[in-house]
Amino acid sequence: MVISQVRSHAGIKKKRGAVTHYKAAATRYKMLKHAKDNTLSDRVVEFVLTREVSEMAGLTVKNIARAFDVNPSYLSRRFVLDKKVPLGEHIMQMKIYRSALLLMMKDSKELSVNQLAKNLGFCTPSYFIHTFRKLFGIGPGKYRDCIKWKNSF
Repeated sequence: MVISQVRSHAGIKKKRGAVTHYKAAATRYKMLKHAKDNTLSDRVVEFVLTREVSEMAGLTVKNIARAFDVNPSYLSRRFVLDKKVPLGEHIMQMKIYRSALLLMMKDSKELSVNQLAKNLGFCTPSYFIHTFRKLFGIGPGKYRDCIKWKNSF
């Protein structure tokens, strides 16, 4: 059991880079907020990064397009051209990175994986777990346990 935890701990270090990337992206786009040459895609990224957890469930391409008063198809095409990633995939990644941040918090033990999946707008907890595992390599429960195990030293 300890060996698997150590292996998981080593994997967590690598996965924390993604969370660090999320934090850096949030900071970078806050700075871009005041730049004059913000593209629509930059403003969309900032919009996604600055949503509260309670608003993450309603974060869809259609709702974002409505917020920016543009056609969803146009927004999706523009986003892919500018950022080289589909907007829906970007939204999903940001939801997963946000969930990783929430799982790292000390009071996250009170928040179940089911509640987290619901708060972030996933249709089922199993889909949330599958997506989290796809991005981080381990499930959210194991991720939280590894973080807790690492912080106990």
